[in-house]
Amino acid sequence: MENKKTNRKTYKIILIIILIVVIAVIGIAIITYLNRPERVLNGTYVYNEDTKYNFDGKGKGSMQFRTDEYEYTYLVDGETLKLDFVDEGNVDATYNFKIEGNTLTLIGGEGTTGRRI
Repeated sequence: MENKKTNRKTYKIILIIILIVVIAVIGIAIITYLNRPERVLNGTYVYNEDTKYNFDGKGKGSMQFRTDEYEYTYLVDGETLKLDFVDEGNVDATYNFKIEGNTLTLIGGEGTTGRRI
């Protein structure tokens, strides 16, 4: 009889330890997720001699083509960049992207082809 009480007590202790570990892992995962660095796209990138892309770091930007300027809002979602042009006559675009130093690489996507800028 004493052995059954000891076994129950041991199981309860093991269960409590497992529960504490699970709660700790979940807590660490949440903290890590909330503290991940946010990818900010900010600056001007030259596509070619006629075209530049401007990003304000806050979700708005513009594409300058020669003397014309086309405003857009943009969204960075992980490795994806979505451009939504204000003028509906322009084709919205979705790219995979990466930034290395001062080079923005747009990897083909919806709406247009990709290229290093």
